[in-house]
Amino acid sequence: DEGFVADIRDPNEILKIAELHGVDGVFPGADSGVLACSVVAEKLALPGITPRTANFVTNKGLMRQRLVEKGLPSPWFHILTSSEDLDKLSETITCPAILKPVDSYGSQGVIKIEQQHELEAAYEYACSKSKCKTVIVEGYLEGEEISVEVLVKEGTPHIIAKTGKIRTPPPYRVDVGIFIPARLDEDTDKRVDDLVRSFLRIIEFDNGVAHIEIILTSEGPVIVEAAGRLGGGRIPSDLTVFAYGIDMVHQAIKIVMGQHPEVSKKTSAACTLFWFTPKPGTVLSIEGLDTARQVPGVIEVNCFIRAGSVVKKIVSAHERDEIGYLLARGSNLEEAFEITRTA
Repeated sequence: DEGFVADIRDPNEILKIAELHGVDGVFPGADSGVLACSVVAEKLALPGITPRTANFVTNKGLMRQRLVEKGLPSPWFHILTSSEDLDKLSETITCPAILKPVDSYGSQGVIKIEQQHELEAAYEYACSKSKCKTVIVEGYLEGEEISVEVLVKEGTPHIIAKTGKIRTPPPYRVDVGIFIPARLDEDTDKRVDDLVRSFLRIIEFDNGVAHIEIILTSEGPVIVEAAGRLGGGRIPSDLTVFAYGIDMVHQAIKIVMGQHPEVSKKTSAACTLFWFTPKPGTVLSIEGLDTARQVPGVIEVNCFIRAGSVVKKIVSAHERDEIGYLLARGSNLEEAFEITRTA
């Protein structure tokens, strides 16, 4: 392997490296590289998604517009490019509502408001996390949130896993626990599958990997976020591996190399990952990590803070990921949860 220092957002930098080494595929390791990789893949005639498709999965405003245009479920929304837009539209915004940058990731800048007087401060917060200074405000969707992990080869989606979530309370909504499989009844499971396939079709997602976040409302599943990269939180590298025997990282790379992915489940188990969520402040001591590691079914315990570390309030995945987590596996979801509680 050979490493290079480059801006993964710049397609010209990636293209120079790709042409120099005659690469067989380009793969985005993060949201910020999705659009650039799509440009390079198109120029080199490599498997991937087009820049048009990449825009749908990197810009929340464009995604929401596409859903409405094609008749898929969506809450009301407005795209705000300035404080003047906010002033013009404020009377049409009903609460509760969600504000978020159209171009952020990792829950950065996402905030829920309950009352109209919170709107201006929430807009400023969301806008501060946007590189293009554009915010989307949309109706708050009540219901459980899941994510769907998908491999797509030549336009055919292979749904690998559905991930359940436990989130922080409003106003910031950050995953602090994830588990596979998500708890879905048969009808909901099918409706989620149908929605995911319809969405990938309308954005013409041809080759690659998709991570789609869905709220299970009383009216049915609704897409709230979509990404053209692997899910975070060790979903593709650990949870799908220990639950189903599928290494999504490996299989996604095979797709962009022009190969066929292996999508059949080799095992049927359950896997959980919970992040540590201490109160903000200075850490006095950390105990019990070795004891937790000895609990049968615990796969990994990592703690990145030490005595004297300052823990910040969790408002995005950035603060959460600085602390630590516990990964566990059970024969079923109830067993996996019990192992986590015991540890």
